[in-house]
Amino acid sequence: MTEIPEAPFPVSVEEPEGYVHPLIHFKGELSNIEWETKEFDDRKSHQATFNFIDVTVIRSVEPYILPIANIRFNMSRAANTRWAAMTSSFRKIVPLEAYAGMETPPNILVGKMQEWALSTVPLTGINQDTGKFEVKDREAWQLVSVEGFTDSSGPSLMELVVENSDGKNKEEISNWIFTDQPIKSYPGHTDLVEKMAQRELLPMLVDTEKLTVDADGVYHKV
Repeated sequence: MTEIPEAPFPVSVEEPEGYVHPLIHFKGELSNIEWETKEFDDRKSHQATFNFIDVTVIRSVEPYILPIANIRFNMSRAANTRWAAMTSSFRKIVPLEAYAGMETPPNILVGKMQEWALSTVPLTGINQDTGKFEVKDREAWQLVSVEGFTDSSGPSLMELVVENSDGKNKEEISNWIFTDQPIKSYPGHTDLVEKMAQRELLPMLVDTEKLTVDADGVYHKV
């Protein structure tokens, strides 16, 4: 078995202390993670690049034909960062006992098929008008599922939609998807909202026999 290299610096997926990618949603196998340390004016910056192979595009902002993909993170212990968003989704999917004792917890993902999506989360950034830092909703990469761990974090987003659509009409389901706070924390929620707005979600769930719809327009779980 090929040895998976450890990061040359401490890597944490614990709770945090404080370029537009062409892909929006995809599946692929994580081939490896490159860990780098860069110095800028005597300050060190840690970066992690997740390299994927066998990529299947689910959604993209433009045609994407490459079988590979790369996602780079600037690592930070601060809250409201893209790294914090990723590690939050990591903790929801991968049980603690799976990576307990590992020096580099994300290495548990290497060699596994997984699904990633850009989701809207609170991130710290500079307000271009004031020049000051502020927290506002921005897009960040999050894990949706991981081979071998998908069922460890409770129901998936789509399972939750099916469960909460039972006995409701289209308007009630739409209102729940757009306004429910807990569901907004799930990776892939932005994509879900778009599918609902484009009237694609419910027909897809009916076509895949997850839901049925009666003559009164009420949906039922199969």
